[in-house]
Amino acid sequence: MRAAARAAGWEAPEPDTPILAVVPRDPAETARWRRQLLGRGIYPTLIRYPGGPPGGYFRFAISSEHRAAELAGLIEVLRAGP
Repeated sequence: MRAAARAAGWEAPEPDTPILAVVPRDPAETARWRRQLLGRGIYPTLIRYPGGPPGGYFRFAISSEHRAAELAGLIEVLRAGP
């Protein structure tokens, strides 16, 4: 997932966790992402912490319970580009 995010031009740090954080570049992009993800049945968590990115970031917790089709849908949205 991180490799797909990076290939799509997103920043995706390499932590030792199954969490993928993606920072939209502006509010319009945040809204577009949310629509695309919801359209695929992916319910994104938008995190807004004090001191974090001003517009927040999407946080995806990847687990073995996710089906390949679900992960492929997320990758497709990532590939649609920032």
